Amino acid sequence: MTFQVLKIFNFNLWIIGILSLLLEGYFVLINEFNFINHYSPVLTHTFIRLLVYFYVGYLLAKFPQLKKLSNNSILLPILFCLLIIFIAENYFIHYIGGIASNEEVISTLPTSICLVLYAININPSLRNSKSVRDLSTFMYCAQVWPIEILKIVFEQLNIMHLHVLLFVIVLGCILISYGAFRFMITKPSFRIMKYAV
Repeated sequence: MTFQVLKIFNFNLWIIGILSLLLEGYFVLINEFNFINHYSPVLTHTFIRLLVYFYVGYLLAKFPQLKKLSNNSILLPILFCLLIIFIAENYFIHYIGGIASNEEVISTLPTSICLVLYAININPSLRNSKSVRDLSTFMYCAQVWPIEILKIVFEQLNIMHLHVLLFVIVLGCILISYGAFRFMITKPSFRIMKYAV
């Protein structure tokens, strides 16, 4: 998909970079400042939102010298500072009338890039990496159900503001569901379910 976009613009990385940043700015306006401008968030749920991240990934793949930034000893402190800024920015927006869980804010892109650069040098050795990958896929696909059900429960109990509690309970539900899923796929009649992740 990134290749098709590059082809349309004759592989001009500057044009694609500027367009990607303009789109990112638009998504920041839609998400972070929606309580002011009331723009429709419909495009935030499409692949277009990811173009800037595809672009950054393409640059890292095309220019290996950029990966040398990941060897910089100052990268971890910068990442730590960016994470604090990212959290503070969300809470500041919440304080002035927005929401505290924006999908895109001004600090999202720089924090993501720094996190990717830092992660390039991490080579964890896991005994059962397939299980971790399966859990990751299961978590991504299954999270919507406990979130939606618990949102209804939390609204009824008037505790919707307890985001951390919601997160912990959703995480617990997913882990229990994953354990049940792993148990079920060991049974011959449910073995086909292993193709779900």
